[in-house]
Amino acid sequence: MSNHYHIIATATEENLHRAMQYLNSRVAVRFNKHTGRSGHLWGDRYRSCIIDTDEYYLACVRYIYRNPKRAGMVSDLEEFAHSSFNFWAFGKRMDVFLVEDHLVLRWGKGKRRTREYFQILVLSEEIWISDREVRKGLRRMFFGSADFMQQMHDTHCSMN
Repeated sequence: MSNHYHIIATATEENLHRAMQYLNSRVAVRFNKHTGRSGHLWGDRYRSCIIDTDEYYLACVRYIYRNPKRAGMVSDLEEFAHSSFNFWAFGKRMDVFLVEDHLVLRWGKGKRRTREYFQILVLSEEIWISDREVRKGLRRMFFGSADFMQQMHDTHCSMN
């Protein structure tokens, strides 16, 4: 994307906001130095969302990888160079280190199977949770079933 990016991360400590602040500032400083510009690089501040289940997680993965096509930046996802999609789906080399995804590992028994799975996940037109639902969900603090969101809100957002 031209003014933002998406990352799905698992936080092992309660410092994800600090890690994202560090990442954003380091990338902005390097980019600005390289291009001779200054100031903020991204269009908005860091936002995070807790994802409920594997089903919602997969819907988010699908949404993120489909985003460049939905935004009209490319006609085929394979054309978008700034994504790990081509690595996971087609085995194309990337100049960054990627950590294998726990769901990809669970579904994919070997590289060929992993690639087939990723192609089906991202390229298939069958949508079990719509991109529209995912987009709305990612703008909230919690994304999942109504019961999960209510439980999270009651636990973390209510004033006692």
